[in-house]
Amino acid sequence: MKTNLPILRGGARCPQRAGASPVAAPVTVRSLRLPFSPSLLLSLLLLPLFLLLTPSAHAQWQSTTYTLRGGWNSIYLHGEATHASIDALFADRPEIIAIWRWNPNPSQTQFSISSLMPNQGTPEWSVWTRGGTANTLTALTGQAAYLVECTGAVSNTYSVPIVQKVQPPRSTWVRNGANLLGFPTRFTGTYPPFANYFATFPVAIATNSKIYRYAGGGFGPSNPIQVFSTTSETVDRTQAYWFESAVVGNFYAPLEISPSNLDGLIYGRNGSLVTVRVRNRTAAAVNLTVAPVASDPAPVGQDQVTAAVPLTYRTFNTATAAYEFRAVNAGNPVGVVIGPQSAVELSFGVDRALITGATDALYASLLRFTDGGNLMDVYLPVSARVTSLAGLWIGDVAVTNVENRTLARLHTVQVTRTVGTVVTTVLSRAVRSGATTLGAATLPTGTDGTLTYQWKKNDQNISGSTAANLTLNAADITASGAFGSTVPRSFPLRVLLHVDNSGVARVLQQVFIGKLAAAPNSIGLCTKESALKADEKAAAQRFVSAHLPPDKILVDGSPGSVALGQTLTRFYTLAHTDSTNPFVHTYHPDHDNRDPSNPNPAFRTNPGVESPTITRTFYFTFAASAPAGTSAQGWGSSVLGGTYTETVSGLHRQPITALGSFELRRVSELGELTTN
Repeated sequence: MKTNLPILRGGARCPQRAGASPVAAPVTVRSLRLPFSPSLLLSLLLLPLFLLLTPSAHAQWQSTTYTLRGGWNSIYLHGEATHASIDALFADRPEIIAIWRWNPNPSQTQFSISSLMPNQGTPEWSVWTRGGTANTLTALTGQAAYLVECTGAVSNTYSVPIVQKVQPPRSTWVRNGANLLGFPTRFTGTYPPFANYFATFPVAIATNSKIYRYAGGGFGPSNPIQVFSTTSETVDRTQAYWFESAVVGNFYAPLEISPSNLDGLIYGRNGSLVTVRVRNRTAAAVNLTVAPVASDPAPVGQDQVTAAVPLTYRTFNTATAAYEFRAVNAGNPVGVVIGPQSAVELSFGVDRALITGATDALYASLLRFTDGGNLMDVYLPVSARVTSLAGLWIGDVAVTNVENRTLARLHTVQVTRTVGTVVTTVLSRAVRSGATTLGAATLPTGTDGTLTYQWKKNDQNISGSTAANLTLNAADITASGAFGSTVPRSFPLRVLLHVDNSGVARVLQQVFIGKLAAAPNSIGLCTKESALKADEKAAAQRFVSAHLPPDKILVDGSPGSVALGQTLTRFYTLAHTDSTNPFVHTYHPDHDNRDPSNPNPAFRTNPGVESPTITRTFYFTFAASAPAGTSAQGWGSSVLGGTYTETVSGLHRQPITALGSFELRRVSELGELTTN
């Protein structure tokens, strides 16, 4: 069935079924001639289908209910509903019989007055009709205006919920004539009046401009109807309005909200910080409130939402000259005052320690922006994926403590004997540390009187320490050398850590990044130069950890894993005959590990005669959150760190322990590693 289109003055056509009365004055009829090629038309027709079939990388869902009447209605979608075809979306809504999407056309070349009614092939409109075989509209895209035709009379009302993936707001005023647009207004019992909402964009509602809204029923003098009072008529966020204004702009709200990522706060697997710029268009200061909102459940067949994204808000502490992050939640929103005609930048991070589960699991929510004047209600989509820690991590250990086997004499004890009124000192001595409990040692013989004990630290009495034994606290244990002593200056140890796609972690002595010799010669990681493509070696990079033996790969069955809050343990044993053993020296007679009494020069004695077997055990404990003084940006996705412990056996009759901290940064997400 052919459909005719009456046109609003200025070139905005309204759909009209054959036989319906044309819109009364002030509507005139015009046609628009637009040159386009068949290939361009085919692209326009296939675009909605492409959008429908393309899988979404992220989705934050919100259901909006539209109140429709019999006849023609206008609606505005602030998010897209391309997860299902229109036929599927409204399969249980037989009252909806046609949907027309208005396509802003910035490339128009001319207007010409004509009495002809253009058909539904006009590029300004994409059309869906129930049961139609030549529909050019197959899905509902976002930030777009639609006309919806329903069965029944204007007295018939229908409540139609549409689940949408929220999109950042945008609006383009492109015509010298009419624009069909909707706006993210706020509902607080009622919507704001046109005059208040458009106070910073008055040209849209000037007296020489006209605004029309749809009220249901057939096309005629009462549909669409003109808005005459901008002070009493309110702007419904679910509706679209015709604006006949000779203006070009991008106004959609009194505040302009521009995320650094045009799709919203999309962190993916490794993102850490997104900045949102908010510009105040008004001449007065505005109180802005930013708070997270949970996503609705995803429709069947879509990527399901695990939980809301744990957002953080970054501020600068002038006292410490460092950035700080605090959690953002419903009970702890972000509040900021924006001066007149000025802008602020708000930086939001994500707490990776709280994003757990299977790799790529979706966390999604919304970030809501409201102003103190109750004019606007803007939602930005927020999403993050559970990160995979696969890839190559490179960094350093800062060793700050090494166990000191020369025990300190920090503590002394004085023992006195009281007989009657006579007090004599029977013992005053320094006590070697190196244990968790110290004893006063053997006292002179004699049982008369009462013994009194007084323990001292650095010649100062320790309050309350008057027993025969003294139990050291953690600080005293460290200071005394029982577990380690602070080195004068920390020293670094380079760490190369690779995590494969199955989560297996390998501590490497060296690694190369470059084109591999094996087909298809793609960029990859390998532990030997021979695995690189011969004519591409000059472009490859090599990283080395000098404190490990050549070509060493530590991938034993020790416990732990690379994950926030977990401890990874790796070790290796250096044989007493190994050329890298520090006690083995080819040309020094005292370091050849040979028995001088045996005439056979090749005879090697057992370990420990001249060179011991040395075992190094490494413990990497990954901090769940960034330590104090460390940036939280990227922690848990592109940056890992925590505490480091190493135990060395063989150098001393007792194991020696070194302590420190480490920080690693991911330099490659490749989970494959060539080791031969």
